[in-house]
Amino acid sequence: MNNAITFHDKVLALLYRYKDIQSDMQYGAPFDLTQDGIANTLRISRSHASIVLGRMEDTGEIAFTQCTVKGSNRVHKKRIYYLTESGIKQYFIR
Repeated sequence: MNNAITFHDKVLALLYRYKDIQSDMQYGAPFDLTQDGIANTLRISRSHASIVLGRMEDTGEIAFTQCTVKGSNRVHKKRIYYLTESGIKQYFIR
């Protein structure tokens, strides 16, 4: 059994910190929930974050919504990610 912590595990842990974020949130999401925020926090490239997030989305562990980001001057909404029930369960399995 391999006990190495993967980027998948790190994304689960990061998003679990924000498990109480509403999936229908429209305004003021934390930057950490965006693809750029996840990449910055984990110190990986944005494209690598995209690959990990895409795989997690395919397995139903995460979902996304469009939302403005807290502290951003952009009026356009960005994609923010959150754990689904399946993702929360997966967090405890890992």
